[in-house]
Amino acid sequence: MKPFCKVLLLQIILFFPAIYCIAQSSIVVNTQNPTGYIGRQVDLLQDTSNILNLESVRSKSVKFVHSDSEVPNLGLTDANNWLKFTLKNSDDKAITAILNLPNPTIDQVSLYTIHADNSIDSISISGSTKVENRKFKHQFYLFEIALAKN
Repeated sequence: MKPFCKVLLLQIILFFPAIYCIAQSSIVVNTQNPTGYIGRQVDLLQDTSNILNLESVRSKSVKFVHSDSEVPNLGLTDANNWLKFTLKNSDDKAITAILNLPNPTIDQVSLYTIHADNSIDSISISGSTKVENRKFKHQFYLFEIALAKN
């Protein structure tokens, strides 16, 4: 990380509803009504120690706080910020959603997708990754998320 700059390491966890039934509502995604801002439907955790990993974040001992802001402002910090949310596809066919984090000043973003069978996919994009080397040739952090039907 950059020694003289405060950097924000944003890590996203995508929990599918079959895995966690915590008092968190699902974000319904379908082709008829595209989803906009999801800030009020995410839970946040700020790791000031910068030592938490996915396994420790998934444990029940870590406490997320529900966001009350449509566009959460996590501020400029050296802490790792974790967001947790659940997506539900209400269509009767599989669809692909795009997660857009429009903040090019974030140093790195990791998206963890936890599937119903408990398998985990992850992808990371760094601010130093050249735009032409990204799946989506864009300055923002864009992630493709495949959602099974229903």
